[in-house]
Amino acid sequence: MRLCFLGAGLLGLVGLAAPRVAADDVTTGRPALFSGIAAASGIHETVDRTSGLSVVSEPVWGNLADGSSVFATDDAYARASVFYPGRAVTKGPGLLCGQLPASPVQQALCDFAFPLSVEAGNQPDVSVDIPQPLGAPGAPVQATAVYARAHADNRYVSTDASVSGFASNGVEVQSVAAHTRHEFDKKSPALLTVTASSQLKGISLANGMLHIDSILTTSTHKVDGQKIKSHKDKVTVSGVTVAGQPAEITQDGVVVTGVGHGRPAIDALNAALHQALAAANTKVFLLGATSPSPHGADQPCSEGSAGGVQIYTEQDLSQVPQQGGVFFANITLGHACTAAVASAGRVGAETAESESGIGVGRSGAGGVAAAPAASSSPGAVDNSGPALGPGSPASSGRAATTSGSRRLRSTGAGFERQLRGALVSHRFDILYLSFTLAFVGLCIGARLLGRTRQPVRSPVPHDG
Repeated sequence: MRLCFLGAGLLGLVGLAAPRVAADDVTTGRPALFSGIAAASGIHETVDRTSGLSVVSEPVWGNLADGSSVFATDDAYARASVFYPGRAVTKGPGLLCGQLPASPVQQALCDFAFPLSVEAGNQPDVSVDIPQPLGAPGAPVQATAVYARAHADNRYVSTDASVSGFASNGVEVQSVAAHTRHEFDKKSPALLTVTASSQLKGISLANGMLHIDSILTTSTHKVDGQKIKSHKDKVTVSGVTVAGQPAEITQDGVVVTGVGHGRPAIDALNAALHQALAAANTKVFLLGATSPSPHGADQPCSEGSAGGVQIYTEQDLSQVPQQGGVFFANITLGHACTAAVASAGRVGAETAESESGIGVGRSGAGGVAAAPAASSSPGAVDNSGPALGPGSPASSGRAATTSGSRRLRSTGAGFERQLRGALVSHRFDILYLSFTLAFVGLCIGARLLGRTRQPVRSPVPHDG
């Protein structure tokens, strides 16, 4: 009887746990292979000189409110930074760690973690939420860090970063934020949506003469590997004024449009603005939405990107001994880009009978690129992996070299999904069986108990 009740209890636990096991299988219905990247930067600033400070482009650069993320079949990674100076700074000490003998300095390099940037992957959620000033008073660049948060697991990947009070080279910004996100649609699990955006508010240029209420850049890529493939980049610059008069920023520069003023007054205001910018050796123009790069893998987001307002300023320091020259600074206010690809096959969509007679999942292999690490610098590829581009050699090469191993892994994964599906579809049967066994046990137990409690009749003596 005890074994009967034990079996009923175990079957009941399996029946109750089966739905939770199936709920964790979030990959069902997704493309068998997929990869997406996203990058967003609130402010990107680089400093160089015409003769070159070094042999590499953009030797001195940094991003404020920056995010970069990757979501692929076998990869989930997110980096969020209030300030990001590039991998040479954030990862350089770790490279030196293994090249030095054991010492306190070597241990310090091994333990180094850049405090203004967080990475999710090994841990699903990481953040920096302590507001702190960036740059001492009087420094060339000043800002206040607000937060940086990153999330990465098999459900979604996202980054969020924010800074405030940015000031550099006559440019002031009240608030800056950048976001990226990768997520499959809940109603249509094959539809992957990758988004990136940056928003800046309260921008002041040319000592307050030029004001911009907000700059918003957005990039969205949707793909399901079959019918849906769309990409859209958008830049919105709102509330542009010059000395209080309405204006607009185009790819040719700043133009005062004016309202309620005659043409001579508008022309005079445009002339004054251009003279002020020329005296400061400064140019201001709109980058806008860029078309896909013909170079494919040479660019981080080959489907195109959304660039905000570009500010270029230079200063002639040729009279300075040895290190003199014409120095220039480029400040990009707002940047976002996305790209994604997916195969037509679906996880768990079809079954085929294997040689053992057990149905296993079968998924088609479309051309899917390797999951790249998106560049966090507009116009400069971060040395962390190839870019994601349709039809690039890296894309077809990865799909070809890994197709055999993926078939073997898909067989095991499909078998596991079959077992999970069987548990879910028959959980009510299992519960019913457990209750049946329990009922049978109760009946048999009660019957045996009734037998043991029957009174023993003693023979009645006869008088004789």
